[in-house]
Amino acid sequence: MNYTLAQMNAFLKAEARIDRERLLATLTVVSIGAQGDKAAIERLQRELRHED
Repeated sequence: MNYTLAQMNAFLKAEARIDRERLLATLTVVSIGAQGDKAAIERLQRELRHED
């Protein structure tokens, strides 16, 4: 595989962004779940389904 430095940097930046988004989604799920508010959990479920 012959990637240029610019291509590799772009790939690594994209991976880092995806990782941050996953971590943020996990934090959101844990935070809302810890609150135990059924309405908030249902709203989050709708939002997550909409993004897919």
